[in-house]
Amino acid sequence: MGSPELVGVVADAVARAKAANPALLYCCDPVIGNGAKGLFVAEPVAAAIRELLLPLADLATPNAFELRWLSGADDARQLGPARVAVTSVET
Repeated sequence: MGSPELVGVVADAVARAKAANPALLYCCDPVIGNGAKGLFVAEPVAAAIRELLLPLADLATPNAFELRWLSGADDARQLGPARVAVTSVET
């Protein structure tokens, strides 16, 4: 997403869809960056995803870098959604 305003448009659409169909599940794949390159998007866009889209999500699929950036921790429970599947985790 190219701007925080666009994130807001998507968040509004998701909220309206969930209101119309309470059984609807929303999966948020944040796609904001990775460990090798850092953020792919401007920081205000990443922050808007954290503040507007993640609270609407029933499932989130961040990579390990995105989890740390969005939650401030390596703990998926801090991200917000009830279900989180973290990708690109090094063991």
